Amino acid sequence: MNAQSANAKVRRSKARFQTQTGDLEILRLLAEFHYVTAVNLQILTSRNIVSLRRRLRQLADMGFVRHLGLPPDVPLPTSVSPHERVHFLASRGLKLAIEYGFADEGTRVNDEKSSLLLPHDLGIANFHIVLALALRNHLTAELSLWEQRRSVLLDSVTAGGERFSVNPDALFSIRNMAMPASENTTCFFYEHVRARESEYSHRLARSKRESNVVRKIRGFEEYHRHGKDKEAWGMNNFRVIIEVPTKRRVHNLCRKLARENLNGNRFWFVTPDEYSMRRPGRILGNIFLTAKDFGDGKLYSLLTRTG
Repeated sequence: MNAQSANAKVRRSKARFQTQTGDLEILRLLAEFHYVTAVNLQILTSRNIVSLRRRLRQLADMGFVRHLGLPPDVPLPTSVSPHERVHFLASRGLKLAIEYGFADEGTRVNDEKSSLLLPHDLGIANFHIVLALALRNHLTAELSLWEQRRSVLLDSVTAGGERFSVNPDALFSIRNMAMPASENTTCFFYEHVRARESEYSHRLARSKRESNVVRKIRGFEEYHRHGKDKEAWGMNNFRVIIEVPTKRRVHNLCRKLARENLNGNRFWFVTPDEYSMRRPGRILGNIFLTAKDFGDGKLYSLLTRTG
């Protein structure tokens, strides 16, 4: 089939598109979680994986969904096979999702998405999906906010003559309905770290070069100290979940933060093997370490109130 015939086939498919049972749920989940595999969608919907994969291909043929293969030889979340394709909304799919109220006009898609960025995107989606599953039927707690649009989250703070960019991968909050309304919501920024700790900022910071991760952490601390969290989001306080690939990285970072006097309990560290899409409840357990007391083996939960 030549290119002209192929394009004509796609145009005909788009023209005769009719919503099938389950299509709107697929669009809603793609709008909510951004980058997902068929296995992710199967867990979220309990649909047959074969028919789900077939329908995703059809939606892609009709221009509503895009899918890309993962780059070779890169670490992935344990729930993701390197042979999986990653699905996300195309511009036409986003338009339909907005029409149905699954997204708003501030949502953007990238029809020229590079596969090199997918492992990071999948890491964020993996955390978000597991958290949503864990809280889906929780008796007292709910996920009251999830925001990961860069245009909404990007901020900065100036301290000591330096400008710190504050650009988390996500912001989320958990509301515990069993507590008084004035204190029942805990806010978290989320950072999914893949870069090596040896990667340093090109700018001098506090008269020395700092790793990008440490500089991010210092930026969050200054963000709170200058009241920017209250100004931008109405937060009285927040935690920062920092997901790194290995326990060794966690311990190295905790020791480094202690040397930099950044060893409070604002920054919570976790590795991706501590929770699972097949056992989502683990993400609400005591799995998070802090630089303040990691040496004592103390662990925290997303449902912990730490003041």
